[in-house]
Amino acid sequence: MTFAKPPIVEDFLRKKYEDLGYWSRPPLALHVEKHASKHPSRLAVTDGSGNQLTYLQFNNAVIAATSWFKSKGLLVGDSVVFAMRNEIDYALAHVAASRMGLVSVMLSAREGKNDIFYAQQKTDSKMILVSKGKNVAGIQDLIESSNKSKHENVLVVEVDADNSNLSFSSDSDNWPGWRIFISQGISVTADMSPIHMPKPDDFELVVFSSGTTGEPKGIAHTYNGTGASLYNWINELELTYEDSVFCPATLGHVGGAQWGLRTAMIIGAPLVLMDKWDVSFAAKQIFKFKCRYTLLTPTFLVDLMNLPDQERELLASFRLWTVGGSGMSSEFIIRSESKLPGVVLRGFGMSEHFMSTITRVNDPIEKRRNNDGRLLPGCEIEVWDDNQEKLPLGQPGEMAVRGPSAVGGYFTHPDETVRSYVGGWQLTGDIITLDSEGFIKVVDRKKEIIIRGGENIAPQEIEQIIMRNPKIPPFIIVGVPDERLGERVGMVFEGSSTNCSFEQILEILASAEVAKYKWPEVLMSVAELPRTSLGKIRRGVVRNAVRTDFKEENLELLLKEIR
Repeated sequence: MTFAKPPIVEDFLRKKYEDLGYWSRPPLALHVEKHASKHPSRLAVTDGSGNQLTYLQFNNAVIAATSWFKSKGLLVGDSVVFAMRNEIDYALAHVAASRMGLVSVMLSAREGKNDIFYAQQKTDSKMILVSKGKNVAGIQDLIESSNKSKHENVLVVEVDADNSNLSFSSDSDNWPGWRIFISQGISVTADMSPIHMPKPDDFELVVFSSGTTGEPKGIAHTYNGTGASLYNWINELELTYEDSVFCPATLGHVGGAQWGLRTAMIIGAPLVLMDKWDVSFAAKQIFKFKCRYTLLTPTFLVDLMNLPDQERELLASFRLWTVGGSGMSSEFIIRSESKLPGVVLRGFGMSEHFMSTITRVNDPIEKRRNNDGRLLPGCEIEVWDDNQEKLPLGQPGEMAVRGPSAVGGYFTHPDETVRSYVGGWQLTGDIITLDSEGFIKVVDRKKEIIIRGGENIAPQEIEQIIMRNPKIPPFIIVGVPDERLGERVGMVFEGSSTNCSFEQILEILASAEVAKYKWPEVLMSVAELPRTSLGKIRRGVVRNAVRTDFKEENLELLLKEIR
């Protein structure tokens, strides 16, 4: 894969990361094979449909899936886009890609046709696996139109989790699925070649993060980076095979991929996947599989706290709830632990460097309730002012971070890389404080990103699509405070409420096949949006007014006071 260069790491840091054992960790597939050999009957993965595979079955399916990838002409270093549901086939495809040395481009099944096409184009992927129900023909049309001059073939494969009538054949472009892989593939056609042992700076997975540019930013992680992050996390939290992993977060983001799927496969624990959130069903799954660990957003935890007492008793096995992805009040941890078993740990992470902080079980409760974690091994954080000068402890400023799991920039956005990466440090756009014990607290965001239930949404991406309709009055997209989700997507437009309707907006976004979680849920009108002397909407003014009180009748008054 040639679309990105490995991160540039200064020699002294490279030596430090290697000497401390952060880098050059065994690849994921090697762990799966080891668990299959030593504990063949241990549960490896189950999904919301009740399907279950042991580690022996899962490893056999991985070997057969690797053979299938090879039969399609894929080579070591090629990339494959996965836009799939949280089901066994997603986990299987990713581990098989790792075994062969392919690069996994991780998306969720919720992404729209254009998002999937964008990821394929930016990564030059040779194959796309999409869950049944996605617009396969539409994706293929986009690719063929784009590649007419290149004479390239990109295979778009639909994954049907319920289809057990296919047969394993190199002549078919269908994804056979885990049932066929374990029943036929291993005994008939599987390639038993050794696991590909990557070079440390080879790329393993790609994710996309929303940015203020309106286009998703491409983030390519190396084996060194993913391994450093995983092992430090597992060691610090003392996770073992007994810590059955509950994973409601999509595998298309680092939250589900790294702290769900990949964590479970490293420690040899059961991975309990959940595709569509249903809090009562979640409690039953946690009880059935004795789940003890998860990483999720506060949204999920609030729902679990609000379960009736009888259903909350089903959660008794839990040991560690690790939480991040949106802001939490100082009372959140206290309230959570009064309602739920186990310990709730706050942390901070980003797609660019995975988790960089987490509180620990033995930290004082005042630290755990009021901070977003302390540094994980190898991670460094500084607080900078607007001149990129380091600020004293306790003083708020922008977070700058570096460490053994960080990338060196965005392969899709070189300009954004120049702005965000300075001397080996990433400027995150978050305003934080840092104390003498290494605890951070996120107090604000410089960026305009909306975080809805852990999903990052770029306002400009939505704005650019809506603005294609000239009949829509001047507006901006903002985050609206929400107790359960953290924020919802709001739209503030100029004029009376008769100038714009939900029906108009949703029709525009639906026709553009924008993922539904990005659609506005709150619509507000004001007589006049505040503007600069050059006529630009004062976005920060509107955003702060909405945060203060987003009720429409109060928003007008707030903006009048500011003007």
